[in-house]
Amino acid sequence: MTSSQKGKPSTTISCSTPQASVCTPKPVSSAVGEDVLSRCKAAFDAVYNPGKTKFLTLAANCGLKTVGGMGMLVCQAVAAHELWYGASFKDSDIEQLICDAEAETARLFRA
Repeated sequence: MTSSQKGKPSTTISCSTPQASVCTPKPVSSAVGEDVLSRCKAAFDAVYNPGKTKFLTLAANCGLKTVGGMGMLVCQAVAAHELWYGASFKDSDIEQLICDAEAETARLFRA
């Protein structure tokens, strides 16, 4: 925890920026400003491409812990495979799938 985060309530802000397109990620402005982020400890954006949206970049610059949407997408796929195919996954395998998916998305859709 940074000194600027001490004394802040445990608040997480979630933002799904629909302007970010999966096929053609475009830089867009953040829907939330520093005035709101300064009162939070963490930020989540459901968008998975680009991995670092303007919102997450701004949140990181404000000292917040940030989480992008790739983990959510992969976990949805894992849940579907468990439900439909009876598959099971170790946490370490899921973490590796998330890392691999982030790397492949970055490779395929370089800005």
